[in-house]
Amino acid sequence: MRNLLITIEYDGTNYFGWQRQADRPTVQGEIERAVSEIFGGDMAVTGASRTDRGVHAYGQIANFKTNAAIPADRVHLALNTKLPADIRVRKCVEVPEEFHARYDAKSKIYMYLVKSSREEPVFDRDRVYHTGSKLDLARMRAAKDSLVGTHDFVAFATKKGETENTERTVYGIKIFQRGEYFAFFVYGKGFLWNQVRTMVGTLHEIGRGYFEVSDAKRILESKDRTKAGPNLPPQGLYLLRVNYRLETKSISDDVRNPDFVDNSLE
Repeated sequence: MRNLLITIEYDGTNYFGWQRQADRPTVQGEIERAVSEIFGGDMAVTGASRTDRGVHAYGQIANFKTNAAIPADRVHLALNTKLPADIRVRKCVEVPEEFHARYDAKSKIYMYLVKSSREEPVFDRDRVYHTGSKLDLARMRAAKDSLVGTHDFVAFATKKGETENTERTVYGIKIFQRGEYFAFFVYGKGFLWNQVRTMVGTLHEIGRGYFEVSDAKRILESKDRTKAGPNLPPQGLYLLRVNYRLETKSISDDVRNPDFVDNSLE
Protein backbone atom coordinates (compact mmCIF):
# COMPACT_ATOMS: atom_id res chain seq x y z
CA MET A 1 0.00 0.00 0.00
CA ARG A 2 1.41 3.38 -1.01
CA ASN A 3 1.08 6.40 1.25
CA LEU A 4 0.97 9.72 -0.59
CA LEU A 5 1.52 13.12 1.00
CA ILE A 6 0.07 16.17 -0.72
CA THR A 7 0.66 19.88 -0.07
CA ILE A 8 -2.49 21.94 -0.58
CA GLU A 9 -3.11 25.65 -1.08
CA TYR A 10 -6.62 27.04 -0.78
CA ASP A 11 -8.78 30.10 -0.41
CA GLY A 12 -11.19 29.15 2.36
CA THR A 13 -13.80 31.82 1.59
CA ASN A 14 -16.34 29.48 -0.02
CA TYR A 15 -15.89 26.57 2.39
CA PHE A 16 -17.13 25.60 5.83
CA GLY A 17 -13.63 24.79 7.00
CA TRP A 18 -11.37 21.85 6.25
CA GLN A 19 -13.28 18.99 7.85
CA ARG A 20 -15.85 17.12 5.77
CA GLN A 21 -19.53 17.79 6.42
CA ALA A 22 -22.40 15.87 4.90
CA ASP A 23 -24.40 18.85 3.63
CA ARG A 24 -21.88 21.68 3.29
CA PRO A 25 -18.87 22.31 1.04
CA THR A 26 -15.51 21.79 2.77
CA VAL A 27 -11.93 21.61 1.58
CA GLN A 28 -11.50 18.02 2.75
CA GLY A 29 -14.70 17.08 0.99
CA GLU A 30 -13.46 18.52 -2.32
CA ILE A 31 -10.07 16.84 -1.97
CA GLU A 32 -11.65 13.48 -1.18
CA ARG A 33 -14.00 13.80 -4.14
CA ALA A 34 -11.08 14.50 -6.47
CA VAL A 35 -8.95 11.69 -5.04
CA SER A 36 -11.85 9.25 -5.38
CA GLU A 37 -12.43 10.22 -9.02
CA ILE A 38 -8.75 9.78 -9.88
CA PHE A 39 -8.02 6.64 -7.88
CA GLY A 40 -11.47 5.02 -7.71
CA GLY A 41 -13.64 4.09 -4.73
CA ASP A 42 -14.36 6.10 -1.60
CA MET A 43 -11.01 7.53 -0.54
CA ALA A 44 -10.28 9.02 2.88
CA VAL A 45 -7.84 11.92 3.12
CA THR A 46 -6.25 12.89 6.47
CA GLY A 47 -5.34 16.55 6.99
CA ALA A 48 -2.75 18.00 9.35
CA SER A 49 -4.94 20.87 10.55
CA ARG A 50 -8.71 21.32 10.79
CA THR A 51 -8.87 24.93 9.68
CA ASP A 52 -12.11 26.78 10.42
CA ARG A 53 -14.62 28.26 8.03
CA GLY A 54 -13.08 31.06 5.97
CA VAL A 55 -9.46 30.27 6.95
CA HIS A 56 -6.94 29.94 4.12
CA ALA A 57 -3.81 27.82 3.60
CA TYR A 58 -0.54 28.05 1.73
CA GLY A 59 0.74 24.76 3.11
CA GLN A 60 -1.93 22.38 4.38
CA ILE A 61 -0.62 18.81 4.45
CA ALA A 62 -2.70 15.69 3.91
CA ASN A 63 -2.08 12.03 3.17
CA PHE A 64 -4.02 9.13 1.69
CA LYS A 65 -3.28 5.51 0.84
CA THR A 66 -3.67 3.75 -2.49
CA ASN A 67 -2.51 0.76 -4.50
CA ALA A 68 -2.60 2.74 -7.74
CA ALA A 69 0.64 3.04 -9.71
CA ILE A 70 0.33 6.71 -10.75
CA PRO A 71 3.78 8.33 -10.26
CA ALA A 72 3.79 10.62 -7.22
CA ASP A 73 5.11 13.56 -9.22
CA ARG A 74 2.07 13.38 -11.51
CA VAL A 75 -0.62 13.07 -8.84
CA HIS A 76 -0.98 16.80 -8.19
CA LEU A 77 -1.51 17.47 -11.88
CA ALA A 78 -4.27 14.87 -12.07
CA LEU A 79 -6.00 16.11 -8.91
CA ASN A 80 -6.01 19.72 -10.05
CA THR A 81 -8.07 18.77 -13.10
CA LYS A 82 -10.84 17.72 -10.70
CA LEU A 83 -10.60 20.50 -8.13
CA PRO A 84 -12.23 23.95 -8.11
CA ALA A 85 -9.96 26.89 -8.89
CA ASP A 86 -9.75 27.99 -5.24
CA ILE A 87 -8.09 24.71 -4.18
CA ARG A 88 -4.76 23.58 -5.65
CA VAL A 89 -2.53 20.62 -4.84
CA ARG A 90 1.00 21.99 -5.19
CA LYS A 91 3.00 18.77 -4.92
CA CYS A 92 2.84 15.11 -4.01
CA VAL A 93 5.50 12.80 -2.57
CA GLU A 94 5.46 9.20 -1.39
CA VAL A 95 6.06 8.72 2.34
CA PRO A 96 6.41 5.69 4.65
CA GLU A 97 3.19 3.76 5.14
CA GLU A 98 3.03 4.62 8.85
CA PHE A 99 3.16 8.39 8.24
CA HIS A 100 0.14 10.32 9.57
CA ALA A 101 -0.34 13.95 8.48
CA ARG A 102 -1.91 15.03 11.77
CA TYR A 103 -0.28 12.92 14.46
CA ASP A 104 3.27 13.18 13.09
CA ALA A 105 3.27 16.98 12.87
CA LYS A 106 5.87 18.61 15.12
CA SER A 107 4.87 22.25 14.70
CA LYS A 108 2.77 24.64 12.65
CA ILE A 109 3.19 28.19 11.43
CA TYR A 110 0.20 30.46 10.99
CA MET A 111 0.07 33.94 9.53
CA TYR A 112 -2.57 36.54 10.29
CA LEU A 113 -2.92 39.57 7.99
CA VAL A 114 -4.31 42.91 9.10
CA LYS A 115 -4.86 45.96 6.93
CA SER A 116 -4.91 49.27 8.76
CA SER A 117 -6.67 51.84 6.61
CA ARG A 118 -9.47 54.37 6.77
CA GLU A 119 -11.54 52.73 4.05
CA GLU A 120 -12.50 49.07 3.98
CA PRO A 121 -10.70 47.04 1.30
CA VAL A 122 -12.54 45.76 -1.75
CA PHE A 123 -10.22 43.20 -3.31
CA ASP A 124 -8.72 42.06 0.02
CA ARG A 125 -11.99 41.86 1.92
CA ASP A 126 -11.94 38.04 2.21
CA ARG A 127 -8.18 37.78 2.78
CA VAL A 128 -7.31 40.31 5.47
CA TYR A 129 -8.85 41.71 8.63
CA HIS A 130 -9.56 45.41 8.18
CA THR A 131 -9.03 47.72 11.12
CA GLY A 132 -9.77 51.40 11.01
CA SER A 133 -7.30 52.01 13.84
CA LYS A 134 -3.67 52.98 13.46
CA LEU A 135 -1.38 50.31 14.89
CA ASP A 136 1.88 50.91 16.73
CA LEU A 137 4.33 48.23 15.56
CA ALA A 138 6.79 48.90 18.37
CA ARG A 139 4.14 48.37 21.07
CA MET A 140 2.99 45.08 19.56
CA ARG A 141 6.56 43.82 19.20
CA ALA A 142 7.30 44.75 22.81
CA ALA A 143 4.29 42.74 24.01
CA LYS A 144 4.57 39.61 21.88
CA ASP A 145 7.42 37.90 23.75
CA SER A 146 5.21 37.50 26.82
CA LEU A 147 3.18 35.02 24.75
CA VAL A 148 6.19 32.89 23.75
CA GLY A 149 7.01 29.69 25.62
CA THR A 150 5.06 26.90 27.28
CA HIS A 151 2.06 28.29 29.12
CA ASP A 152 -1.57 27.69 29.94
CA PHE A 153 -3.22 29.62 27.07
CA VAL A 154 -6.80 29.23 28.27
CA ALA A 155 -7.21 33.03 28.32
CA PHE A 156 -6.74 33.05 24.54
CA ALA A 157 -8.93 30.12 23.55
CA THR A 158 -12.55 29.26 22.94
CA LYS A 159 -13.28 26.22 25.05
CA LYS A 160 -14.49 23.08 23.33
CA GLY A 161 -14.53 20.93 26.45
CA GLU A 162 -14.04 21.39 30.16
CA THR A 163 -11.41 18.64 30.44
CA GLU A 164 -9.12 19.74 27.62
CA ASN A 165 -5.49 20.37 28.49
CA THR A 166 -4.94 24.06 27.71
CA GLU A 167 -1.14 24.11 27.99
CA ARG A 168 0.60 24.78 24.68
CA THR A 169 4.06 25.79 23.45
CA VAL A 170 4.59 28.83 21.24
CA TYR A 171 8.11 28.84 19.78
CA GLY A 172 8.03 32.36 18.41
CA ILE A 173 6.01 35.32 17.18
CA LYS A 174 7.14 37.80 14.55
CA ILE A 175 5.32 40.93 13.39
CA PHE A 176 6.16 42.73 10.14
CA GLN A 177 4.74 45.81 8.45
CA ARG A 178 4.71 47.13 4.93
CA GLY A 179 2.60 50.19 4.40
CA GLU A 180 -0.94 49.52 5.60
CA TYR A 181 -0.37 45.77 5.99
CA PHE A 182 0.67 44.01 9.18
CA ALA A 183 1.61 40.32 9.16
CA PHE A 184 1.68 38.32 12.39
CA PHE A 185 3.55 34.98 12.24
CA VAL A 186 2.86 32.54 15.07
CA TYR A 187 5.02 29.41 15.29
CA GLY A 188 4.06 26.69 17.75
CA LYS A 189 3.82 23.03 18.54
CA GLY A 190 0.03 23.15 18.44
CA PHE A 191 -2.78 25.54 19.22
CA LEU A 192 -6.08 25.64 21.07
CA TRP A 193 -9.24 26.46 19.17
CA ASN A 194 -9.11 30.16 18.17
CA GLN A 195 -5.85 30.68 20.09
CA VAL A 196 -3.96 32.35 17.25
CA ARG A 197 -6.82 34.66 16.30
CA THR A 198 -7.29 35.74 19.94
CA MET A 199 -3.57 36.24 20.55
CA VAL A 200 -3.40 38.47 17.48
CA GLY A 201 -6.60 40.18 18.60
CA THR A 202 -4.93 40.99 21.91
CA LEU A 203 -1.78 42.32 20.21
CA HIS A 204 -4.04 44.38 17.94
CA GLU A 205 -5.64 45.99 21.00
CA ILE A 206 -2.16 46.78 22.35
CA GLY A 207 -1.17 48.22 18.97
CA ARG A 208 -4.09 50.61 18.90
CA GLY A 209 -3.52 51.67 22.52
CA TYR A 210 -6.58 50.05 24.08
CA PHE A 211 -4.40 47.68 26.15
CA GLU A 212 -1.00 48.40 27.70
CA VAL A 213 2.11 46.45 26.62
CA SER A 214 2.24 44.80 30.05
CA ASP A 215 -1.33 43.54 29.62
CA ALA A 216 -0.22 40.63 27.39
CA LYS A 217 1.53 38.97 30.34
CA ARG A 218 -1.24 39.96 32.76
CA ILE A 219 -3.93 38.40 30.55
CA LEU A 220 -1.92 35.21 30.07
CA GLU A 221 -1.45 34.79 33.80
CA SER A 222 -5.09 35.59 34.56
CA LYS A 223 -6.34 32.51 32.68
CA ASP A 224 -9.50 34.53 32.08
CA ARG A 225 -10.81 34.67 28.50
CA THR A 226 -12.90 37.75 29.23
CA LYS A 227 -9.76 39.82 29.81
CA ALA A 228 -8.18 39.08 26.40
CA GLY A 229 -8.78 40.82 23.11
CA PRO A 230 -11.33 39.77 20.48
CA ASN A 231 -11.23 36.59 18.46
CA LEU A 232 -10.45 38.20 15.10
CA PRO A 233 -12.38 37.03 12.01
CA PRO A 234 -11.16 33.97 10.08
CA GLN A 235 -10.46 35.65 6.74
CA GLY A 236 -7.13 37.05 7.94
CA LEU A 237 -5.76 33.66 9.03
CA TYR A 238 -3.53 31.41 6.90
CA LEU A 239 -1.97 28.03 7.65
CA LEU A 240 1.49 28.61 6.20
CA ARG A 241 3.39 25.45 6.98
CA VAL A 242 3.31 22.18 8.88
CA ASN A 243 6.70 20.91 10.07
CA TYR A 244 7.50 17.25 10.54
CA ARG A 245 10.84 17.75 12.26
CA LEU A 246 11.84 20.22 14.95
CA GLU A 247 13.00 23.42 13.29
CA THR A 248 15.90 25.51 14.57
CA LYS A 249 15.77 28.36 12.08
CA SER A 250 14.07 31.66 12.77
CA ILE A 251 10.48 32.12 11.65
CA SER A 252 11.63 34.58 9.01
CA ASP A 253 13.82 31.91 7.39
CA ASP A 254 11.25 29.17 7.79
CA VAL A 255 8.10 30.51 6.16
CA ARG A 256 6.91 31.65 2.79
CA ASN A 257 6.30 35.35 3.25
CA PRO A 258 3.95 37.20 0.89
CA ASP A 259 5.66 39.70 -1.38
CA PHE A 260 4.16 42.71 0.37
CA VAL A 261 5.53 41.76 3.81
CA ASP A 262 8.85 43.18 4.98
CA ASN A 263 11.08 40.17 5.67
CA SER A 264 13.78 42.04 7.58
CA LEU A 265 14.53 40.79 11.06
CA GLU A 266 13.64 42.86 14.10
